[in-house]
Amino acid sequence: AFVRSPWLAVRRKAFLVGKTSVQMCSVPREPTNGKPVFVYGSLMWHSVLQVLLGRVPKAKPALLIGYDRRRIRGERFPGVVEADADAADALPVRGLVIEDLDEHEGAMCDEFEDDEYDKRLIQVHLVKIAEEDAWAWATAPASIDDSSLVERNGKEPMKAFVYIWTDPAQVDDERWRPSRDFVPYENAYLKMCGEFVAEEIPEDLRTACLRRGGGLTELVLTGGRARVAASLEDASALLRGSGDKAAVNALRLTASGDSIAVAVEIAKQLEIRGVARIARITTGFSQGDEGAEPTRRRSSRRNTACLYVYLARDV
Repeated sequence: AFVRSPWLAVRRKAFLVGKTSVQMCSVPREPTNGKPVFVYGSLMWHSVLQVLLGRVPKAKPALLIGYDRRRIRGERFPGVVEADADAADALPVRGLVIEDLDEHEGAMCDEFEDDEYDKRLIQVHLVKIAEEDAWAWATAPASIDDSSLVERNGKEPMKAFVYIWTDPAQVDDERWRPSRDFVPYENAYLKMCGEFVAEEIPEDLRTACLRRGGGLTELVLTGGRARVAASLEDASALLRGSGDKAAVNALRLTASGDSIAVAVEIAKQLEIRGVARIARITTGFSQGDEGAEPTRRRSSRRNTACLYVYLARDV
């Protein structure tokens, strides 16, 4: 899933005022309590998990049979719904089973998945794959031959929590495809994950996430080389902390046009000074004409080419 819509964010913020419970979803859900969780959307990416949990947990490749992963109508995030048993193009859902989530991490997943999802403990099938990287397999397109992986596995299905979409009327006719619906928008997803951690969750979940190294703060750069010194000072203050503001764990420099050279120079200087290390560099596009990245409930159109430099604070 993505992050919440504006109206849902407002509703949750109102609900969370003055409250700091480990589990504060507006729809009651059974606590994970260390039970396995099957993920099938954006939670299959290291980058998203790092922002939300502060780490990348161990995961095993698995299939969810009897369900279909569809795009939600007009959106870019997925939901699984019960499949039509008679459908000629029926495919199992590829995903990952995560078995080592602690109390706070399980509650974070509950917060991240909107109220439109029902958290159910159902059967999933662990599979043996030829690929060494379970994450790459899970995010690749499903195959009609995937069911044979279950037959060759020879193991009984296991129970895992799965977030099931509850309104079939909102399900698109098209299946959700990571290459189309996530990969081109990963930078937007990550920005919204950072905002979700900073603004939309109970304080104890935020504290636990940040203590582990999670979260993501964005610094949008403007101007040319004349702004290097000032922008470097701004970035250093965020990564080192200043006054009553704690240091951020991860900082994204967002640059376009003349500011791209500024981003490169700042990142280089921060590494030289031992303030942060460059975790990754990607390119993409600023989104839409609303003055912000796309929200969960709104699509966007591509606009200005951007450079994104992700920095991890040196500790």
